[in-house]
Amino acid sequence: MTTFARFNCAICLGWLEDDQTIVATHCGHVFHEACVDAGLRTSSRCACCREVIGDLHRLHFSSAPFNRTDLQDDLDRAYKTIDKLQVEKDEAEAQIRSVVGQIGELNKAIDQFLPIYNSFQEQLAQTRQTVDSMKGRLLDQEKLLKKIQHLETIVRDRHDIRESKENDGNQREIGNHQDDRARHSGHEHKDFKSVREMWEKRLNHTGES
Repeated sequence: MTTFARFNCAICLGWLEDDQTIVATHCGHVFHEACVDAGLRTSSRCACCREVIGDLHRLHFSSAPFNRTDLQDDLDRAYKTIDKLQVEKDEAEAQIRSVVGQIGELNKAIDQFLPIYNSFQEQLAQTRQTVDSMKGRLLDQEKLLKKIQHLETIVRDRHDIRESKENDGNQREIGNHQDDRARHSGHEHKDFKSVREMWEKRLNHTGES
């Protein structure tokens, strides 16, 4: 007995087998003849499309007997494939669970370190502001230092000029003093000479007396 696994009766849902009487309605649906006869007692319409059933046509299927050994081999291979796919499915699900767990741990770590990261970002922004402020102060100090150096140069130049003038004045005073001494020495020499001549005259006069 051969079973047509792909075809069944829409009334009883049983398989359509080659040892049973199979009929088709003019709308094209296939049933067991006994099922149609029983259905016609209560309704004259098709159990599938609800059209009025007219003449019934018997169907005769030609089929070759199945090789059960080949079918069993195919079934065994199918079961092995199913088992293999099931193992792969289980492994894939295990990997998915592992990845989901890792993602959960990473999310926890992110939640823990995110406040720290935000704090570091705030500190970094404050540090940058401080650095910018210090740069501005350094520029101001550099400008002030240049002004001070310029003023020191001016003061030093003025001091050098003043010292030069003072040295020139001192040299002139020394020269004038030397001239005065020379003149004074000349007068003293003349006075000494006059006194000596006077005493010589007196001595000569005394000797003559």
